[in-house]
Amino acid sequence: MGGLASAYAQKGDLDKAIELHSQSIILSKEIGNRAGQASALGGLASAHAQKGDLDKAIEYYQQAQLLNKEIGNRAGQASALGGLASAYAQKGDLDKAIKYYQQSQLLNKEIGNRAGQASSLGGLASAYADKGEWKNAFNSYEQAYILNQQIGDLPGQARALGGLASASQQLNNWEKVVEYQEKALLISEALQDLRGQEKAIGGIAFAYSKMNKLENSIEYQFKALEINKKRNFPKGEAKAYGALASAFQRQGYSDKAIEFYLKAQDINQKMHDIKGQARALGGIASIYYNQKNWKQAIPYLEQVLDLNRKIRDRFIHKTLFQLAVSHLRSNNKEKAKIYIEEAREITNGTDEKINNLFNTLNNN
Repeated sequence: MGGLASAYAQKGDLDKAIELHSQSIILSKEIGNRAGQASALGGLASAHAQKGDLDKAIEYYQQAQLLNKEIGNRAGQASALGGLASAYAQKGDLDKAIKYYQQSQLLNKEIGNRAGQASSLGGLASAYADKGEWKNAFNSYEQAYILNQQIGDLPGQARALGGLASASQQLNNWEKVVEYQEKALLISEALQDLRGQEKAIGGIAFAYSKMNKLENSIEYQFKALEINKKRNFPKGEAKAYGALASAFQRQGYSDKAIEFYLKAQDINQKMHDIKGQARALGGIASIYYNQKNWKQAIPYLEQVLDLNRKIRDRFIHKTLFQLAVSHLRSNNKEKAKIYIEEAREITNGTDEKINNLFNTLNNN
């Protein structure tokens, strides 16, 4: 019955899986099959976790863990501890998640289950990352990577390398980000994992951008663009176009930057991605604004403002300030006043630049 329940869970029929696991627990208990009962409790916990009922999942994982401990099934106990850790992580109780991942990892190490140990270390690293404890996250990802190498788990290696890159990024070690993402890229290529390739390539491009190596960044963003086209993933295409536009803008190639911002905008518009549209149009506006081309900047800033109003963007005051400046420089003082007054109201008079412009406009 446990196998049938697992089959229903894999098909996504979680209610049926829960029903069968519950029956299996009752039958196993009646015949004194404690191992079967522990296994069914673990399956029931997993099904509840997949349904998002984390409190019930925790309840049954705890029962499974205690029963496995009583009967000496250390592998089952380690699995249940890992399930508890995952459930607590999803609930946001990261201290408990870390506690149970550590217990699961140690138990898997004692019984020689390197795959289980690597999995627990990956979960532990993720929990540390969510807490912002990046050095601990890095150390756990590194241990997970080594174990996955030893057992030949390529997807596990790629995940751990991605984690090492993320931790290195947070620690501002951009050379290491490139190193780990390049290794992850090689594995993703071997696995023909286009999503993994795009993620690694995007990470490399971003790291080069942070290091001010814009030619390298552009090279990898074009690669990311091609991968996203292969994946038929418009959101990724728009992101790559936006990154390319930003890199060309930083190099001073305004026309090229505008071309790519417009391509990003077109895709975002088709996807009804308002935030993406605002980013792309804001990029074009910033080019004209920095060039002091006020008449060109104003229509783009107005479009950005309309979009930001829809999503209630918390930086809307910056767009209002730029509109005020642009209208003032275009000799439209009345319009400038309207925008700066709204900006000042939003910031409650706490922004010095906005206050200065407000005072200038109202004292002359």
